[in-house]
Amino acid sequence: MAIMGFCPGTAIGALADGARDMRYGMLGMVAGAFLYAEAAPFFAQHLKQKTDMTKLTLVDATGWSAIVFATAFLPMVAAMKFFLDRKKS
Repeated sequence: MAIMGFCPGTAIGALADGARDMRYGMLGMVAGAFLYAEAAPFFAQHLKQKTDMTKLTLVDATGWSAIVFATAFLPMVAAMKFFLDRKKS
């Protein structure tokens, strides 16, 4: 949704208006919802359960060290920026 720039309601409106690129956006939204529904029980079972969720971070939730998490996460963010910048030009 964030990459396409639409929320589900406006995505349906754009699709009805004839935006061809929204076909892929809608497929992505449906696929993402399906993957989330399938993965939610796994994450509920394997992530640490905390009673106070107000200050929960991804590092706390996964149990990884901050260095390992940053090492895994930063290249993904850099790749997304590279491909999004490439798409603009």
